[in-house]
Amino acid sequence: DGAVFNDVVRGYAVKGEVESAEGLLDYMWHEFYRASNEDVKPPDRRIYTSVMLAWQNSGRKHAPDSCEEILRQMYDRSGKGFTACRPDTLSYTCIFHCWENSKRCDAPSRAESLFREMLRRYEQGDVDLAPDTICFSNL
Repeated sequence: DGAVFNDVVRGYAVKGEVESAEGLLDYMWHEFYRASNEDVKPPDRRIYTSVMLAWQNSGRKHAPDSCEEILRQMYDRSGKGFTACRPDTLSYTCIFHCWENSKRCDAPSRAESLFREMLRRYEQGDVDLAPDTICFSNL
C-alpha cells in the first residue's frame, strides 16, 4: 500500500537516512515492474518528496544536488506516463529548503533558477506548481 510505504519513507526522511529511503523507493519500482497485477502501484510524488526530505535532513553537502536529481527523475518518470510522479509545489519547496540549509555559496542562484523553472511550468499550465507562502518563505 502506497500510504504505508510513504509512512516508512517519511520515517527514514525525518532521521536523514538517505540510503534507506532511496532503497525503499528502488524496491517499490522493482515490485511494480515485477508484479503481474494492477494492485501494485508505482511510487508517487509523495514518496519522491519524502526521499528529498531525507536528503534535506541528512546534512550532507551534496544534498541539494541529490534533490535536484530526484526532481529530474520525477519529470522523467512522469514523461513516461507515470503522472503520479510529477512534482508539485511541495517537491520544489523541499529543494528550496535544502538549498537554504546547505549554506553553499551557489545556493541563492540555484534556488532562484529552480524557482524560475517552477514558475515557467506553472505559467505553461501545470497547476500543481502554483507558488504558495511556504514556497516563498523557503526562498
